[in-house]
Amino acid sequence: MPRAHYIRRAPHAPERPVMSVATFTNAVRSLGRVKSVASVFMKHGYGDVVRRLKLPLPTNRVTEAPGKRGSAERLRMALEELGPAFVKLGQTLSMRPDLLPPEFIDELRLLQDQVPPVPYPEVVQALEEALGGPPDVLFHSFDEEPIAAASIGQVHSATILDDHGNLLDVVVKIRRPGIRRIVDQDLRVVSLLAEALVNYVPESRALNPKGLVDEFFKTIRKELDFREEMNSLKVIAKNFEDQQDFLVIPTVYEGLSCESVLTMDRLKGTPLSDTDRIRSLPCDLKQVAERGAGCILDMVFNHGVFHGDLHAGNLFIFDEGKIGLIDFGIVGHLNPRTREQVADLLLTLVNGDYRRSARLYAELGDRIDPEVAPDLDAFASALSATWEPSRNRPLGEIKVGELLLDGSSAGARSGIMLPQDLLLLFKALLTLESMGRSLDPDFDVSGVARAYIETLFAQRFDPNRLQKDFLGASLDLYHLTRDGPTLLLDLMKRLGDGAMRHDVQVKHLDQLTQSLDNSANRLAGGVMVGGMAIASAILIASSQSPLITAFGVVVGAFGTTVGFYMLYKVLRSWWRAE
Repeated sequence: MPRAHYIRRAPHAPERPVMSVATFTNAVRSLGRVKSVASVFMKHGYGDVVRRLKLPLPTNRVTEAPGKRGSAERLRMALEELGPAFVKLGQTLSMRPDLLPPEFIDELRLLQDQVPPVPYPEVVQALEEALGGPPDVLFHSFDEEPIAAASIGQVHSATILDDHGNLLDVVVKIRRPGIRRIVDQDLRVVSLLAEALVNYVPESRALNPKGLVDEFFKTIRKELDFREEMNSLKVIAKNFEDQQDFLVIPTVYEGLSCESVLTMDRLKGTPLSDTDRIRSLPCDLKQVAERGAGCILDMVFNHGVFHGDLHAGNLFIFDEGKIGLIDFGIVGHLNPRTREQVADLLLTLVNGDYRRSARLYAELGDRIDPEVAPDLDAFASALSATWEPSRNRPLGEIKVGELLLDGSSAGARSGIMLPQDLLLLFKALLTLESMGRSLDPDFDVSGVARAYIETLFAQRFDPNRLQKDFLGASLDLYHLTRDGPTLLLDLMKRLGDGAMRHDVQVKHLDQLTQSLDNSANRLAGGVMVGGMAIASAILIASSQSPLITAFGVVVGAFGTTVGFYMLYKVLRSWWRAE
């Protein structure tokens, strides 16, 4: 039987990285911007890192200012100076407490997204290009001065008339003209920096730069397309249409919305950040806290689509006790399987089953290094050290979101990186706890969550659910029984024909290959030098012509020169080896 073919491959040695074609293209296209980015980082005291990146730029021409601030503060200042894309990158990193130290997380959360507003004539032009008309045609009224301006877009107050002639207050979110081109250029630079970090700064690999950049790309591209936020608003509004008596989601006006413009209702409640005004509201704040938490948990465990940027400025409370949510630019998504795993994780936290907790984290996340399996025993021990002290506290004092985030940090140290949606969930739970306690000091989110988790477990063993699961498993078994023998015969035939190929990775094989190549080259060079010496001697000894004798001398001299050069290379390699 012919043997299966084996191809031996070796990955690029980490100490001798090779720049990919895509990276080289990005570097050429973005050379000017790369230089300015490097200059800013060097200005803020990151010159050593910039020099280690070996980017195609003259780093020696940049003056590095001595810094008295901490490294986290200097990083924040550099990102703010570099503009919108880098500010958004920092804000994305601030959502990864599992990968970055607390001082960096705290500092990156301070990133300011405040920029000068777009001049009104440019706003008019942007609306004409996007919606086909100027503000005075599209809206009943439109305020020229924005109520908020950020790097991606700015928000204006306006009014429109409904079908019955009633005046409605709305807000109009307009994407900053030209911002997509600026962001696209900076995304190329960020991609280049991520690959350079992996190649030249080995300690950065524990942060998974490429994985973080991939998450960042997805996040910022969604934020640039206002249709994403519009769809999220519509989905969540539909999910809670039976709770409109309590939860208010802004209505989107699709005829006045597109990729770069979003028009929606303006909520006029009191933001939760206005604590003095909140305390004076004529509603039952304890009930508001419980129902509000119930709505957020309903989003997570029943619908799998939830607000991913909860904070006191995004939640409003109305005099009659309703709550309203705004700013759905960041939304988390959890599929049914993930929701069940999160419920299981909470159960293991309560029961102290840390080995199973570690396994669930591993199932929910990905390996930071695909070639290194996470140490689940060490991870379970870290979870025990982190979570066990909290199990002895009263249930109302346990901060579930904080414990889950701490667990994700322990997971990262063990080589497990959770997807961003899960970290958004853990952060939302933590924020929910603090917001609930700002309304009611005795608020207990775990008590509210218990009902949703019990519902999930009940649904898992619901007869209809079990019937569907059994039917699905039966279909899988049927296909396996029907197709398995054919696939097995095909596999055996390919093995018999020698058509089966198998890739085997042998680490450091490239170094061995290079060593053999060098030895072969030196051997060939030695043979060539020896041949030149013999030819030179024959020409000089046997020739009767001065011209041929001179040619023999030249050949001998050239061979001698090459021989001395090869001797120098051999001795130099010996010295380096020693």
